[in-house]
Amino acid sequence: MKLNLLLILAATALLASSAVDACTCDDNRTATYLCCHAAFGTLENHDCLADTISERLGNFAMCCVSSGARSTCRCPIGCD
Repeated sequence: MKLNLLLILAATALLASSAVDACTCDDNRTATYLCCHAAFGTLENHDCLADTISERLGNFAMCCVSSGARSTCRCPIGCD
């Protein structure tokens, strides 16, 4: 029984870690690309992977604003 529980917990943790948050500048692909590049992030499927810009979410958000868009990513206070 304990082995089954451990396997279930391990599988759940693996699935949870595979879900990756992504950031965009609203629906503006060009701004998303430019802002992701400016924040030294990784672009995947027209989204900027949040974990690659986690230390620069504010920079990404400000870049989106300067492009007339808004970041879809949650970020610390003062980002929008």
